[in-house]
Amino acid sequence: MDLRTNDYRIGFGAQSAFFVAWLRKNGFGKTARRRFLIYTGIVTLLLALGIGANIPGLQSVNVVSAFLYIILFIVSLIIGALFAAIMVFLVGPIVVWAWQVVNYLIGPWPKRAQRLRLTDTRVIKQVGETESGLTWKEVFDLVETRKTLLIFTRPNSALIVPKQAFDTPEASQAFVAYAKARWMDAKSVF
Repeated sequence: MDLRTNDYRIGFGAQSAFFVAWLRKNGFGKTARRRFLIYTGIVTLLLALGIGANIPGLQSVNVVSAFLYIILFIVSLIIGALFAAIMVFLVGPIVVWAWQVVNYLIGPWPKRAQRLRLTDTRVIKQVGETESGLTWKEVFDLVETRKTLLIFTRPNSALIVPKQAFDTPEASQAFVAYAKARWMDAKSVF
């Protein structure tokens, strides 16, 4: 079977759908949690060592200084966790969103008509006369939104197919169903 889209251009709404899907997949995923723990550890260590070295009277070890070091470490841990949370869960997604906006505004792909074709073994993208493709095993994930189908080729990159690229809603649903079936078949074969 061979399914094709009509020529389409990626609009800002389709680009926004990619960002929302990316945020759902990666915003609080394993990588973000791992990054949060690493940032927390680094900031906590830097704060604890930096502040502890500047407090006079903490050069000797006694009960009071040990207690102060424990309090200092707990405060550093809290500050480190807050800083890491802001960086990973707020600043990181804002940077990704800004990068997507810049890519949309200056990138060549929204301006060129493109086509996507699905076969039993490959996903083929055609922009002008240039054709590129990948096998279904190379597809990282498939996400369907209300207005798009996102074929993730890597964790942070996807082929965006607006559902407006089809003549009818039925053709769009057939395309999505076929893509999901081929992808699931490729993932189930070892």
